[in-house]
Amino acid sequence: MPLQVFRADGGATNSALVVQTQADLLGRNVEASDVPEVSALGVAKLAWQALGHADVWPSDSSGRIYRPIVDRDERRLRRAHWAGEINRTRFTPSAEEMTHAAAGSTAVA
Repeated sequence: MPLQVFRADGGATNSALVVQTQADLLGRNVEASDVPEVSALGVAKLAWQALGHADVWPSDSSGRIYRPIVDRDERRLRRAHWAGEINRTRFTPSAEEMTHAAAGSTAVA
């Protein structure tokens, strides 16, 4: 059974644009935590429980839900564009750089 909802946390969840883009590219709902640094909150909760106070911890909230707003064709276009941008950032040495590297030179004219 495929995941219906992806859960997101961390600093990037402060940006509605980032999380909406994730929902659009994934074609799935994304639930962003109300507390961006939920890992730190989890550590605090464990410490609180260790002190014997588990019953007074505030109830968990579900966070904000972002739903995809683009259709399948637009999603395919955006994913292809994203993949192209990722490929563009990868370093691929030119033939001249490869020749210099093989010769042991670090400088390229």
